[in-house]
Amino acid sequence: AEGRASALLATLPPRWTAFHWHGDTFDLPAGATRLLRSEGCENQAFVVGENVLALQFHMEVTEDSLRQMLGHLDPGPEDTYVQSATEI
Repeated sequence: AEGRASALLATLPPRWTAFHWHGDTFDLPAGATRLLRSEGCENQAFVVGENVLALQFHMEVTEDSLRQMLGHLDPGPEDTYVQSATEI
């Protein structure tokens, strides 16, 4: 993966499960370098120069914050990459 070469992601394991809560996607901006992709989302992380890191997933989610999110938000209709609140 492109991210293995980035010092910004060097401490991450080769594979992990990231929490996603988005229905949108995007093309990389001009000058960006993709770092991570997944089966469900082509542009998971990218950098622009040395000062901008963008992530399309949530590394900050804890069990408690997830419970709070599910108490206020609906994950949306289930499909290949969207789970029910119960399954999450």
